[in-house]
Amino acid sequence: MSNTAQSLASTRIASLLDENSFVEIGGQVTARSTDFNMAGMETPSDGVITGYGVINGSLVYVYSQDASVMGGTIGEMHAKKIARLYEFAQKTGAPVIGLVDCAGMRLQEATDALNGFGEIYMAQAMASGVIPQITAVFGTCGGGMALIPAMTDFTFMESKNGKLFVNSPNALDGNHVSKCDTASADFQGEEAGLVDFAGTEEEILGQIRNLVSMLPANNEDEAYTECEDDLNRACADLANCAGDTGILLSQLSDNGIYFETKAAYGKDVVTAFIQLNGATVGAVANRSEIYGEDGTVKEKMDGTLSARGAKKAADFVNFCDAFCIPVLTITNVTGFKATKCSERTMAKNAAALTAAFANATVPKVNVVVGKAYGSAYVVMNSKSIGADMVFAWPNAEIGMMDAKSAAKIMYEGSDAATINEKAAEYATLQNNVTSAARRGYVDTIIEPEDTRKYVIGAFEMLYTKREDRPDRKHGTVKGRWHTMRKNWKKLVSLVLTAACTMVVTVAPVFADAASTPAYSPVEASTVDSLLSSSVQWVGQSLMTYSDDDLANMEASDQQFYARAAEAWEEAKADLGEVKSLEDGTLEVDGDFVTCTIPGEFEKNPGIVRVFWNISTGTPVPTDLTITVEESKGVLIGQAGMNTIIGIGTVFVMLIFLIFVISSFDYILGDKKKKKAPAAPVQEAPKAVAAPVVEETAPEADDMELQAVITAAIAMYEEDMASASGDAYVARPIRRKGKRA
Repeated sequence: MSNTAQSLASTRIASLLDENSFVEIGGQVTARSTDFNMAGMETPSDGVITGYGVINGSLVYVYSQDASVMGGTIGEMHAKKIARLYEFAQKTGAPVIGLVDCAGMRLQEATDALNGFGEIYMAQAMASGVIPQITAVFGTCGGGMALIPAMTDFTFMESKNGKLFVNSPNALDGNHVSKCDTASADFQGEEAGLVDFAGTEEEILGQIRNLVSMLPANNEDEAYTECEDDLNRACADLANCAGDTGILLSQLSDNGIYFETKAAYGKDVVTAFIQLNGATVGAVANRSEIYGEDGTVKEKMDGTLSARGAKKAADFVNFCDAFCIPVLTITNVTGFKATKCSERTMAKNAAALTAAFANATVPKVNVVVGKAYGSAYVVMNSKSIGADMVFAWPNAEIGMMDAKSAAKIMYEGSDAATINEKAAEYATLQNNVTSAARRGYVDTIIEPEDTRKYVIGAFEMLYTKREDRPDRKHGTVKGRWHTMRKNWKKLVSLVLTAACTMVVTVAPVFADAASTPAYSPVEASTVDSLLSSSVQWVGQSLMTYSDDDLANMEASDQQFYARAAEAWEEAKADLGEVKSLEDGTLEVDGDFVTCTIPGEFEKNPGIVRVFWNISTGTPVPTDLTITVEESKGVLIGQAGMNTIIGIGTVFVMLIFLIFVISSFDYILGDKKKKKAPAAPVQEAPKAVAAPVVEETAPEADDMELQAVITAAIAMYEEDMASASGDAYVARPIRRKGKRA
């Protein structure tokens, strides 16, 4: 680490990365500015250490700001080093981790520093959705510097010394740091929702390592580790965790692996990464309670979805979709939060969450564990906005609202007995989970303890899911710039294909029009005489040839002159009589010379070409052609026609190849199909003792009764087997080689 071997910035890097894995980039870079006495200042690494290393064997790029060098301020070269690090990261497809301790913009460099901020912003924007970006704030991060963690995917902040602000607390009207410290980790985590985790420096570095281990390296990679947990492990206490879904998710996850994001913001919603069968899954869950370490209720919510919770969930789902991380939703919500504060942004944030789920093309699974009422249920990854699989616990309630509230509205003014009766009826017909399942809104009703194996089985089935969305630059509810990128890839491919076709088809046309072969080593005098004699001879001949001359030439076996006269007669229809001839040009290719003579004719400009053979010592004319001079418009027209023909030929050949391949499959009888997941092995129905009957011919009515009873028993046993869930076994069905 060259100039900063023992600095705090280098120590943080060493603590973050695997031992002795860091390689510094640009260690000798210093500030270039000499204004305001900077010429004599020492600026090792210009205040920021940049380089790469590994975390648990995975490549990452890291920059760490050194507050001991001009307060860690950003200048021209400081910013260029960070921007260059982003270039490396995008080329190699690896995350970028920024360890921030910065006093802001370097005043001595002014506009250069401002431009540096813009370069970093640009690099971050281009990397968004391509590689994960993580920022940890250990010191000051103020002014324009605050935008950098805001543009990254995850932000960590040191609780004691970290300061994150655009305007300092004392600069806000009516505020003072003693009144409300808007730069603190608590405020940025609980109120602003910018900080994912706050703690000590050691805790932050450890959490970053855990997070990197769960994330894919880029948007084309996948996060996967070998699963050592039982796929069919029963979660016996899961039903007791419906209130605190953070605990529920940790019990579902492989070996309890759980990483929650933005835990202090919008606490009514949990967003976290878990692992199922070794694959990282993003989880979004409603939460109504928070349990302490002793198992008691530490904090209680009202079971609704708040504006902050919706915003937090929308951002999380967008991230998961950008990096192809499957999404699991745990739904237990009674409606939207009804407060004045929440109402300011409720509709906007709920719409963003709806758009995030609807736009996401990754595998999406929903488990309804309690109440699912109203539009709040719909936006929580319901079947109607794109959930691939929806499971529900037997006690789940899915409907418009609480049954009694619905009865009071429908039967306003009725007595209590009527209200209770209609409420019970409404609960049976509308809010019952079975009713929702019959309408197709729930795929399977499962027991709580079987949730893990059913969810794993669903994601295994959805592993090869492919789904498209309408072509567009991006949506306007919540911008999905990675969709724009995908569509631009398609557009670029189309343009390149068309360009290649045009080059192949158009080039020969213009090559023929503009070709200039190199001169062979012939005597200059011979060449010049041929050119001048050709112009003179052609001019005289074209104006003096007659029918008698043509007949005499043919009779005297002067084949060249006969062909020349014939060519002129054929060209007259398009050109008319000759008016004048230009000097012309000469092209020599070995023993052959071509004299090209442009001319003005009555109807159109023309080109006369005389071909000579100079190998015999005395030049001998061999041929003469007269053609209409083709303009650029004509050439372009020909090129366009060639392009159309070329593209048409390509499409015809593709269709033909598809037909041939399909024919081979049909002729050879290849009827192989993708192997479907094995059907769940169900236990055989329990044996039922046969009724003891007398050895007499039964009456017809008795036989019908026995048939009805037997059918009823069979149906009952089938329903019980289905409801128990004991028969289903989750198995990995991923194809070999799909995972790294």
